[in-house]
Amino acid sequence: MEPGLDKRTILAFIIIGLLVLFMSTDTWRRLVGMPTSEELAAKQSTVQEAPSATAPTPATTAATDSSTLSAPTPAVASRDSATALLAAVFEAPAQELPERTIRVETSQYVAVFSTRGAGLVSHELKGLKSYRGETVVLLLQGSGNLSAEFNLNGRQVETADYLFACDAPDQLSLTDDQQQELVFTYTGRDGGQLVKRFLLRGSSYRMDVDIALAGLTEPLRHHSWGLHWNSGLALTESSPVQDNMYTEALALVGSELEGYRLGRKEAEASETRKGTVHWVATRNKYFELALVPLDQKADEVTFTGRQDNLGDATAHGHYAFSLEMPLTAEQTLNSRFALYLGPLQKHALADMDPSLQQSIMTKTSLGFMGFMWPLIKPFAALVLWVFTKLHMVISNYGVIILIFSVLVKVAVWPLTSKSHHSMKAMQSIRPLQEELKRKYAKNPQKMQEETMKLFREKKVNPFGGCLPNLLQMPLLFSLYFVFRGAFELRGASFVGWITDLSVPDSIFTLPFSLPLYGNTVSLLAIIFAISNYVMMKMSMTDSNQKAMMYMMPIMMLFIFNQLPSGLTLYYTLFNVLSVVQLQWLTGSPLPPDTPTPEGPKGKKLKLA
Repeated sequence: MEPGLDKRTILAFIIIGLLVLFMSTDTWRRLVGMPTSEELAAKQSTVQEAPSATAPTPATTAATDSSTLSAPTPAVASRDSATALLAAVFEAPAQELPERTIRVETSQYVAVFSTRGAGLVSHELKGLKSYRGETVVLLLQGSGNLSAEFNLNGRQVETADYLFACDAPDQLSLTDDQQQELVFTYTGRDGGQLVKRFLLRGSSYRMDVDIALAGLTEPLRHHSWGLHWNSGLALTESSPVQDNMYTEALALVGSELEGYRLGRKEAEASETRKGTVHWVATRNKYFELALVPLDQKADEVTFTGRQDNLGDATAHGHYAFSLEMPLTAEQTLNSRFALYLGPLQKHALADMDPSLQQSIMTKTSLGFMGFMWPLIKPFAALVLWVFTKLHMVISNYGVIILIFSVLVKVAVWPLTSKSHHSMKAMQSIRPLQEELKRKYAKNPQKMQEETMKLFREKKVNPFGGCLPNLLQMPLLFSLYFVFRGAFELRGASFVGWITDLSVPDSIFTLPFSLPLYGNTVSLLAIIFAISNYVMMKMSMTDSNQKAMMYMMPIMMLFIFNQLPSGLTLYYTLFNVLSVVQLQWLTGSPLPPDTPTPEGPKGKKLKLA
């Protein structure tokens, strides 16, 4: 025995040797699902008996190379066995098929399917126009969509490029009351089949997708399989900046809505979220693609983002996703899904899955103010609900926005009045505050104590002017949020020059473009800026703020000139109503307990 080999080392070598011998037996092959030696021999004899047009005859072989007349070597025999196995595996198609496309037209959309991967490669919505005046194209030249990936006896099989058979004609047309099933079948040389069934409805944006794998001679490995969607949504609106602001990937994982979005400087990245995935989607400003597992929920989702034209105003994100789906209890692949490609409308998404309505409003569109989403969300849901109910009786969305302005002004009228009275009260005791500042200029602590005492004696709340305004903010932000991104306003006209409430109104176009302002002139933005100036002038109590009175309306003019006209219409009327309210409050008597510069009986207020 060599010095380095002890009893434990020798025992380890013996055990390894026994394992190697056991792994070469048919018992081991049956345990792991591999073909036994008898099955291999049967397959080999079948291949050898099959005629082959290209197989060389003995005579040809002898004429070509005399060395092949000798008995075959073990290496050649092994190569023949590998060839026989390769001809029988699932990855080798039973027959070579040409690639075909099937065009399906309904009253809602035109979809194009390809037999390569049995996926959706193109999709456009009917009855809706893009900013170019053409139909809205959500997918263009897509590939690898709804492709399955699984582990077959240790081999990772990706089916995106597999050619499927389909008996459907190249052109299909469905009426509203019709349904059509498209069946795509891939058959491997071992007899295994991957089948995808699409159930299409003439009057719905929804498609049902069944994916099943059967007839395999080899076992599926691992506990799950993957389903991939590779195409992001195309730009559909005139402003790439606005469209990209809303573009993101979403998934409902457990009870949480989780979003994924690339950073401004990221060209490409991916991220995985684990948990019970109820659905996954990708959206832009007004449209969405959503995939909902019906039988079994996914175990995890992986988002992949890619950003075109990085750093440019036309930058646009594309988001793909992959679902990790569990195999059935029998370790078979058989799952159903619902696929949606259409507008972000409550009723359409509710038909798919009620929880999909959460994707209409997300914190992503709030940008840097996303931290306020938990506070704004319930107000935004209420605004959208009222907005939808009003449309049941009023068809013109512009009129609905005007009614909304009046309703909101009535709702916040008490808060605005309270703020106005508090500001008047603070203005009345300002001379006393100035006197305290002079008296205790060298004793800040004493000055603060006396100031707080003054507030208590005169019953003035220093925060009374701003607190009512702060209480209004969640509602006002939610209105801004809803009106800026509501699909219902897309393409909706109001009156005269306002032909689309989802884009800025324009009375004429400048021959040049100004920074931040653009090259179009919005009449609503001009009216809004004027009303803003009048309102600030009426409410100003400090002459030192005179510069702000001019700067703020100009700044608002630049901001609102490029915002949707529906949003500007709301704020313009709201400002006009605020001016009317201020005028009324200025002429109306103050509450009895409000301090005035003259005091309760015409006497000037003095320090106690």
